[in-house]
Amino acid sequence: MIVKNEEQFLPQCLESIKDVVDEIIVVDTGSTDRTVEIAEGFGAKVHHHPWNNDFSEARNISLSYATCDWILIMDADEELEREDVPLLLSLLKSDEYNAIFLANINVLSDSQQSKHYNARVFRRGTMHYEGIVHNQPVIEGNTLSTEIRLHHYGYGLPEEAMARKHRRTGDLLKRQLEETPENTFAQMNFVRILRNQHRFDEAIGEGKEFLRQYSARMSPMHRQMISNDVAYCLFATDQYEKAEDMCRQVLEENPDNLDVLFTLGAVLSKRGEHREALRHFKKFLSAKREEDWRPAFTQLIVDTYTLEDRVWNNIGECYRNMGLLDQAIRAYLKAIRINPGHVNFYKNLAFSYIRQNRPERAEEIFKKAITLGIADEFVFFGLGEVYRSQGEPERAIAAYRKALAIKEDFADAHSALGQVLLAQGELQDAETELERTLKYSPTHIGALLSLSQIHGRTDRRKEALACMDRIVAIAPPDGNLRLHLAGLCIGIEAYPRAIEFFEEHLRSHPTDYSALTDLATCYLHLGKREAALTGYWAALQLNPRHEQALKNLKLLL
Repeated sequence: MIVKNEEQFLPQCLESIKDVVDEIIVVDTGSTDRTVEIAEGFGAKVHHHPWNNDFSEARNISLSYATCDWILIMDADEELEREDVPLLLSLLKSDEYNAIFLANINVLSDSQQSKHYNARVFRRGTMHYEGIVHNQPVIEGNTLSTEIRLHHYGYGLPEEAMARKHRRTGDLLKRQLEETPENTFAQMNFVRILRNQHRFDEAIGEGKEFLRQYSARMSPMHRQMISNDVAYCLFATDQYEKAEDMCRQVLEENPDNLDVLFTLGAVLSKRGEHREALRHFKKFLSAKREEDWRPAFTQLIVDTYTLEDRVWNNIGECYRNMGLLDQAIRAYLKAIRINPGHVNFYKNLAFSYIRQNRPERAEEIFKKAITLGIADEFVFFGLGEVYRSQGEPERAIAAYRKALAIKEDFADAHSALGQVLLAQGELQDAETELERTLKYSPTHIGALLSLSQIHGRTDRRKEALACMDRIVAIAPPDGNLRLHLAGLCIGIEAYPRAIEFFEEHLRSHPTDYSALTDLATCYLHLGKREAALTGYWAALQLNPRHEQALKNLKLLL
């Protein structure tokens, strides 16, 4: 192995192979931490060489020190699966092949792993490395592919460490492409680095140009990997139609490409094509089951290798958006069974129960997430909504406050808390929460409505009308909002403004006899008797038994 400042992972790496191999060869390229000390503690033969920005050079140097018949190549942030050691040792007895491919399982997060195959075991003297970065083995003779697992932890580092790693790799790839611009392996890795750095527009441009110039000479693996990364970046930049086109091109070549099936399902969901998205998510699950039952060697890096839980969650989202809540709930439950530690699955399940008017089940699910220690601000917010709907204001207030303790700038939680406090008559505290809502979300309609109500109840007519003006400026009110605003205006005796809102509403809802009655009453308050009479008669023509119109008309006559 080649190392530099690897004290974090090196012990577990060497522990996994210390009684499997006959010798440990370590080439150190300038460590300043305890790396060398740790390696020597495991009996490694440590050789020191300067780092020349060339991974293949360092790899080939390490190979020159090996003395045994077979060589296992490891990185310090990898770990050999102990369960697979007996199989590996038995395979070394054959003379039918010179290299063995292992299954690299890249740990990306607590719940996500990717998989690809990599030639890591060689008969000495039959292989060397080429390429200054993401070095590739050049092998003489036959190879064997296996499911022997090598766990890699180098992609799950903290954000700052990953940024440094991506910068270093990106610089080396740019240098390699300057020297060999036709190197499609380097092209593939360069587009991936741009994607990982969230430089989506650059990744799209570089990827499309590589495909335009070199697609015909690319291996299927390189072409599909670049295309998938371009599709992902198009999706991330809301270019859904172009992302869909790119995905479908890949699926024509490889209908079972898991990553592309996942991306296309996500694209179609964003476009509102939920039934078609379901088809591709289910195709993903079918292809993944086949892969699990009969693993097939591929050169592709499969990023979605452990994302069945996310796929079931996405299936639930499709069903929910289609109004099929029972199917959605079953899908979310499957996601939770696969991965009981993902909070989004609990939230989606609970909110589906709320939509089914089953608050007790929603409460149970939210509390489960809290018990598991995975609750975020939305869990406590959702729990507050449940308590609020059940007429339990004190418990709702406590839940909203817990949400805000997690995320102070959670505007919806401030607004909901303000509305509950308003209903409790705690006007000052309610106003404080609603002002905080507008601090974090100046266009929050709900907060402005509630604030208007507070101003009206505390004789601040001018401030109430100013809030209404802000609402109208944010977005033209729809029918229900116009009626709400009209009702607030009546509450502060701003009858001319109420008349404006009622008349706007009636232009699009001319048969709303309740609104006609309220409009007539506004005219009556302004002393416009004839206009009021006309309004009441019009309301009664639509509904001759409307009690309020009949009552007010009798008073006038």
